[in-house]
Amino acid sequence: MLNSKGVEQYVMSENSDLKIFKERFLGVSISIMKFTRVLRQAEEVLVKAAEGYPTGLAGLYQHPNPRPALISLYNYTLNYLQKNFPEHSVYRQSVEAMTKSRLKIVEENEIKEVIENKIGGGLIEEIVVQANDELALAKDLSSLKAWEELEEKPLDDQWVYFGKKINE
Repeated sequence: MLNSKGVEQYVMSENSDLKIFKERFLGVSISIMKFTRVLRQAEEVLVKAAEGYPTGLAGLYQHPNPRPALISLYNYTLNYLQKNFPEHSVYRQSVEAMTKSRLKIVEENEIKEVIENKIGGGLIEEIVVQANDELALAKDLSSLKAWEELEEKPLDDQWVYFGKKINE
């Protein structure tokens, strides 16, 4: 099992699978990216591909410590939402509710099969990927300020379908 320094050294190595993955598919140079503890834990899913513990799903490998990674990701996501989104944001309200319920499930249960069944999001590795994706989406929406009013107001009949009138 890789410890945090081993993960960082492997990821920063010249031929790591994660570096190649990010450069080819995400267009991100790994040398620029700063690793935080949360992201390092989430990215162990990709790093484990080098050692190979398959889950049965193509391209997804077993996470060495999924429960602590989920707890860290969920706490980080909640803190990020509270700092960067206004309270009236529908996205913040929805994601906070979902994240809090999932965090409660993960904190109350130690067995990963129980967590998988209660969350209902597939394998625990898939849930880690989902949590990481939700955090990335929150960061994108925060930079776009999605809660602000539109610059151009939509037409009144924007969502009226063929032949139907607004006042029917």
